[in-house]
Amino acid sequence: MTRGMNKLAEMTQFRTINSTAKGVATALVNAILAKLHATEGDEAIDNSEHRNVVCYKVTEALNNDPHGVWHQLIALPNQNPWTKREIADDPMREHTRVIKANSFVDAMKPVYDYMSMLKFAAGIDERAKEIAVIINEFWLALKEKMPEPFEQPNKYALFKSGGVGPMQIVLRELMVRMHTGHRKFVKEEFLAMMEDSDLLRNAEFWLLDNEDGARIYSGGKASWADLAKKIIRDIEEAALAK
Repeated sequence: MTRGMNKLAEMTQFRTINSTAKGVATALVNAILAKLHATEGDEAIDNSEHRNVVCYKVTEALNNDPHGVWHQLIALPNQNPWTKREIADDPMREHTRVIKANSFVDAMKPVYDYMSMLKFAAGIDERAKEIAVIINEFWLALKEKMPEPFEQPNKYALFKSGGVGPMQIVLRELMVRMHTGHRKFVKEEFLAMMEDSDLLRNAEFWLLDNEDGARIYSGGKASWADLAKKIIRDIEEAALAK
């Protein structure tokens, strides 16, 4: 690239490339590592990357499962969320690709970390399968309890980063309590745990155009814990009121 340049031009080009080059997206890195794992096995992945690879594999599996709640709702690294024009060309696209893969991976990490404290499958693929089943069971319970958002996901904060992040924190908290009570991580048990929660059956609270609802907590990751605490408190108060 620099053949024939004088020294000053070569140094200027070097500075430009190294100071303005765009970094590789984290989601793409995770996808590459997952592909490497698929061909080379666990030994090819550094221990420090296991969590990212497992969470990405779960994300991809849930998105590709035609029978699951998250089918085609996640924009994978080789995809972009649909533009308004693309949706206008094909209205069926509106309620797909509603959250980016990297946001979903980040939201899943509390569940991974808690599972790491329990008796956890040893291999990366086994861990991914175990977590994917739990997350799907939890969201199936949510769908049964509050079906409206699942009919038009793109209109609800529940399926955006500001909803998925807090809900996965709620999932982790429920798992802690269920493990203590010797309950299985299945849909029926999740339904029992959040049976009388108002926030988990009030679809209006999750509407993106509800200025008094979940969108108040759309300030990024820093807001995830606040909304999660609100939901957990609602679950606890509902249980005490029974």
